[in-house]
Amino acid sequence: MVARDITSRRRHSPLEQPKAYSYIRFSTPEQQKGDSLRRQMQMAEEYAGRKGLVLDTELNMTDLGISAFRAANVRQGALGAFLRACDDGLVPKGSYLLVEDLDRVSRASPWDAFAVARQSE
Repeated sequence: MVARDITSRRRHSPLEQPKAYSYIRFSTPEQQKGDSLRRQMQMAEEYAGRKGLVLDTELNMTDLGISAFRAANVRQGALGAFLRACDDGLVPKGSYLLVEDLDRVSRASPWDAFAVARQSE
């Protein structure tokens, strides 16, 4: 599980626990028949529980059957919508983006994938 502290303009109040947003992606509809969705959801729930994070269930953070190759998940998918929500201040500063692995964010090189994640700052 890769956790990334994301930022935006709005902060958590001192009494609020930090929020975590789980991003789940797989490339092909055939993968939905397998274990990918359940596995990614379970990993996010377990990580949030271990770290004392509140796992948000309001934002739809799933790109099911959307490729990260050529950044389709950023241009037209839930990851792009999430990055815009960060820019618009809808995601509290100090929140976390949880992904199973960096290749869920991008199929580009690790440096390019990191650049996509940095967009949320």
